[in-house]
Amino acid sequence: IMNWIFPIAGFGARTQELGSYKPFIEVAPRLPMLQACLTGLRSMFKDGDTFTFISTKQHEEKYGVTNKIFYIMSEIKPEQVFCSFVDRCDTRVYLLDETPPGQALTLLQGLSSHKRMWQDEVASKPSVVINSDQFVMFDINNIKRDVPAVGIYFNDGDQSCFFDIDLCSTKVSQIKEKEKISSYASAGVFYFPTIDSMLQSIRW
Repeated sequence: IMNWIFPIAGFGARTQELGSYKPFIEVAPRLPMLQACLTGLRSMFKDGDTFTFISTKQHEEKYGVTNKIFYIMSEIKPEQVFCSFVDRCDTRVYLLDETPPGQALTLLQGLSSHKRMWQDEVASKPSVVINSDQFVMFDINNIKRDVPAVGIYFNDGDQSCFFDIDLCSTKVSQIKEKEKISSYASAGVFYFPTIDSMLQSIRW
């Protein structure tokens, strides 16, 4: 079982001219950004996986987030071999009172406040956090399951979250938002062995 978590509580300030709620901006006719993201990942989805989307009550009122997410989930079901996927997956939408200042705090507030809803067997399973504005594919079987990990790519700009990395140990030594401490930028994919390890990392 894998927990797939999507923090979508922000305002998308840099994409306002394209649409007022970034996850639902169409990147192609009838293809919202969130659906494109899920489509790229769907070959990795398995029966029994859980899906958590963290938004806000304000977004729910204005954009009908919950209904739209359940519609998108029904649209991205895997091919015939996984036809039972949508019926058996566990999809949750958590709504915060307001948008926190950053995705890490969105995760912390959303998952902490709803922790009682997580069954122990779910909370102890590995979790992947994905930024919904990414179209990514990766080898999930190649992740070391017992330690946190981040996806990175080469970026020569200065408008991303950058990581300073010890290439010998492949460990992250420093993280800076929009400060170019290296050319290794976040690809918007974060892996944690458990929900608790994610919350502990954010608190740290």
